[in-house]
Parts: sequence; C-alpha cells; structure tokens
Amino acid sequence: MCGICGIIDRDGPEASLDELHRMRDSLTHRGPDDAGVFQRGGVALAARRLKVLDLTDDAHMPMTDENQAAWLVFNGEIYNFRELRSQLEQRGHRFRSKGDSEVVLRAYLEWGEDCCSRLEGMFAFVIWDTRSERLFAARDRLGVKPFFYTQAGSRFAFASEVHALYPSVSVSADSIDPLSLDFYLGFGYLPADRSFVSGIEKLPPGHYLCLDARGLRVTRYWELRFEPDASIDEAAALEAWDEVFSDAVRRRLRSDVPLGCFLSGGIDSGLVTALAARESDVPIQTFSVGFAGAEALDERPLARQVAERYGTRHTELYVDPGDRSALPAILHNLGEPFADIGCLPMAQISKAASEHITVALSGDGGDESFAGYANVTAAWRAERLRALSPRLARRTLAAVAGLPGIRGLPDAQRARRWLDGYVDAPLARQLGSSDRWTSAHRAALYTPAWQQRLEPDGVDRLVEAFLPPPDERASLGDAQQHLYADLGLRLPGDYLPKVDIASSACSLEVRSPFLDHRVVEWAGRLPLRVKRAGGRSKGLLRRYAEPLLPAALVEAPKRGFAPDVGAWLRGAWAPWAERLVDESRAVEAGLFEAEAVRRVADAHLGGRESHGQRLWSFMALEIWWRVFITREDPL
Repeated sequence: MCGICGIIDRDGPEASLDELHRMRDSLTHRGPDDAGVFQRGGVALAARRLKVLDLTDDAHMPMTDENQAAWLVFNGEIYNFRELRSQLEQRGHRFRSKGDSEVVLRAYLEWGEDCCSRLEGMFAFVIWDTRSERLFAARDRLGVKPFFYTQAGSRFAFASEVHALYPSVSVSADSIDPLSLDFYLGFGYLPADRSFVSGIEKLPPGHYLCLDARGLRVTRYWELRFEPDASIDEAAALEAWDEVFSDAVRRRLRSDVPLGCFLSGGIDSGLVTALAARESDVPIQTFSVGFAGAEALDERPLARQVAERYGTRHTELYVDPGDRSALPAILHNLGEPFADIGCLPMAQISKAASEHITVALSGDGGDESFAGYANVTAAWRAERLRALSPRLARRTLAAVAGLPGIRGLPDAQRARRWLDGYVDAPLARQLGSSDRWTSAHRAALYTPAWQQRLEPDGVDRLVEAFLPPPDERASLGDAQQHLYADLGLRLPGDYLPKVDIASSACSLEVRSPFLDHRVVEWAGRLPLRVKRAGGRSKGLLRRYAEPLLPAALVEAPKRGFAPDVGAWLRGAWAPWAERLVDESRAVEAGLFEAEAVRRVADAHLGGRESHGQRLWSFMALEIWWRVFITREDPL
C-alpha cells in the first residue's frame, strides 16, 4: 500500500515541486517508510511508500527502467507478480528489485495497455512514458484502491486521496455536485465513479486512462458479468471452490513484513483464517475485537474457537466505538461525506492491529459474491411470491406488514418497507436504504433553489448504470441483480473506501481473497440456488465451512460490523448532534430547510421515531463542511 500523486502540464511552466511535496506529504500515512519525486519539465510524479515486498531501496518510487523509458508510481499489491516476473524474464527483461512494482513497470513496457488484463491484485498506478510523452493510469477491476484526478485546460493532477487535490479546485458550497449530494443522502456514500466536488473525477474500477497530445481517454478493460450456468450443482461447485479459493489465499500470503488475519465470528474471515493457517509454514497471527457497551457485536468467543482449532497466535482487541476522536482524521482522509459509521470501529481495529502486523487478510467481499445480505434474500422471496401470483404477493406481504414482529422482520414498520420496496418499487429504488433520506424525505429537505439544481430521477439513473445491461436483466431476476449491484455499486462505493481509508490511516495494508477477480468471476457463473444451498444465505460457503469451522460459527446468523449510531445520538453524542443541527452550515448556505432538519433531529433525539442513519448522514456532511469549507473543529 502506498500513496501516489502527480501533476502533468506539458504546455505550462515547470511543475512546482513545492506543490507536489504538499500533495505527497498529505499522504504520508499511506506510506511512512519512503518518499520520492520525479520531475521533468511540466511532468512531476511523487509517491509515499509502505514497504511490504522488497524492503530495500531497489523498490524506491518513482521507479524507472535502465533506459528511463518510463516512470512508475504504484499503490497496491500484484499477487501474481512472481509468475509475471518469470514470463518477463523469459522475454529478456532484467530486474533489479524483488517486489511487484517493477513487475508492473516492465509489464507495461512489454505489453502496453494490455498489461492491465495480466495483473491480478489491487492497484492504482500511473506511468509516464517518456518515449511517447503519454501518461497511462489504471485502477484494479473491483475498485479496491482509489484513484482521483482533475483536469483543467492542459493541467492534469491525480492522487490516492481526494483531499490532496482540493488545493487545485475551488471547494465551496457552490462546487458541491447536486446529483452527488442527492445520491449521498439516499445511500450514505458515493458511486465508485463519482466525486462530491465538481471538477474532480474518479477513475472507475476496471478502467485505464491515457493522456497524450490527443487528449484524455478513459477505457474499460474489465467488466463484471453474471452468466449463471444452470448445469453447475452444489457438489461440483464445492469441489471447484476449494481450488479457486485456496489459490487466492495462498497468493495473498506473500509478504516480507509481519502478516495476520482479521478474525471475526463470521464465516468469511473464518474461512480465510482456516486456509491461511493451512497454507502457512508458521502460526498465523489473528485479531478479533469486542466493543465496549455493544455485547451483541462481540464475536470474540466464536473467533476464539477458530483460533484454538488452528493454533493461531491470537490477540483479542477491545475498543470503545463511541470514542469519536478519530472521526475528523478519517473523514478528512475520505475527503467526501461518508455515512457508514463502521469506518470508526474499522479505524480503531486497524490501529490496534498495526501495532503487531503490517498486512492483514480479511473476509471482505464474501457477502457480495455469495448472497449474504438481507436485500438479496428479500428480493429472492419476493420473486417467488410474484411468480406464484402478483395479487397473492400483495395480499401475503400486506398481511406480513401488519404483524407485530416475526423472524427476519422485527417490526411492522420494517415489513411495510420490505413490501413497498420489493414488490412495488423499481429495482433502482429497491437498492436504496429506507433508513437513509428517501426521495420523499429529500424533497422536503431541499430548499426550492437547491431543488431546481437537481436532475429529475437523477439518482435512479446513476443506479441504473451499475445494473446489468437491459438485455441480461430478465434472465437474472431481481435477486441476482441485487448481487450485481452489491459488487459494482455498494462494495466499491461504501465498503472498500471504508477499509482502505481506515487501514491506511495507520499504515496497515488489508487484503481479501474474496476480492480476487477470479473468485468474483467464478461466483458469477453460479446459479443463485447453488449460492443459497439449503435455502440459506451464503449456503454454499456454509456447506464448505462445515468441516473447517466450529458448528456454532457456521450456523450463526450474520451480524453487522456497524454499531448502533442511533443509540449514540440519543446518548453521549446528543449534545454534539444538537449543535451541528442548530449551527448547520448546509442550512446557512441555502441547501436545506432548517425546519425539515430540525423535525427529523427532534423526532429521533426525543425517542419518538428512529432516524439514526438519517441524522448521522446529515452530521457526516456537516463534519465534511467544517473540515474542508469553513475550516472549523467539527467536534
């Protein structure tokens, strides 16, 4: 893991090293071990390096070849670098380093743009080709590693974190992108190809860009596809899965620094730990966490059983997720409003683990590929009810909505939302969270002046871009489309930035075998009935886990990693919430109606209604505003 940035302006004056140094050093947390700069005329590249592979200066960045034909800055890990190195050596390349960065550089020199399809891993990199005076940049297939850029006239700048680019653009109330704000309030995050501030772009996952005398071109090199093979049954899938997953774990164990596993009480991290222990010649270090005042989230007893079974060197961490002192730094590094409160405990866990290891394996991505989320289960149930009879579906779900509480639907309010979402609403709206600001809430929230700046149905169109092509949707069904959107929209927009920013803040690299693109492609060929073997969420993984993990863990229901922010807002955080609402900068700037904000806050803080997620997303926006626009202490 590293931090990269740069400025390219061939038509302008010599690139300012002072400006580049400020950008680079704002990313020091991503790479505290080394720093470097390349500058030639109007071209300047910089990197901060976290040493993970090849700890010598031979892997210093920016990196070049013996002819200085190209210069590289690179963030991430290439898990097949040894295999690629062997191929390149057979083609005449001679390496001076032993890590993966030089493999990326020489892969480009050998294969040009086609190098991306050969790289297996998580990455964002930039190469300045001195032969053609061309900049080439690429981002990994699933969007694990971030890449932001801005272009104005002949000037192009890029960085691993968006705040490093803010001095290059005007950050103000007027520069907030209206559609991005609308999407953020509805979902709590932004899509992986959209930024909050106008003038800044994200390179989408699975894309590369070229910048030369002809201009800027962005090209897709990989596309997420679901092509279920009905001939695959559970037995065949289980047999093939062991080989696919074992190889993904094995490659992620390559490291020249201490490595361990995040071990929760869930199936995904349990399987990663089990296979890592099986593949490793030495005991694996594992880390699990308990939360003060949140016993329902404490998975340490289950994690302890896994650690004992595989003889890991186990450490139990105990953190207070209500301690908000880390929030400003996290939200500063995120650089955009972000309402997933899970970023706070993720940062605390990463900080505690970083005192022991530099690389952590995680179970991220298992739910997205193997139908682990409730939205997929709900869509699957609704599909079956509609297949029987649309009228029966309406009557059945209406009856469910009147029940005081049943398993999976704890109250009538949630049942009603489920009814409205999975029977009546278009798929684009099903994917939004009813706990966020719905379209009706947002219509009341915005001032008339701000409402005029919004595109009608703009959020729905953004979501549509992350669904399968129209000609594929009918054959997939709603449940598979939810999985598709989880991988293409929610994973790179919410979960991956959360992990990247929280871990990089303390110089910890996180790797997940479930995010291997070969794993995702393999899972995309499985019928949903196989993924839900036995009619259960992640049924196939549960069957695979039966001989590997304790039965109590295999059968345990999914527990979220996010603490109850609604309870905090009624408790220790209440005075803070009151202050941010009373002194709202977004209200002062004319975006929101004060009365609408106050009504939601009063209803939640007074205990009359539950609006914890809505109130927190509003507060996260206010924190961002104070950090980047008014330069105030948000706490």
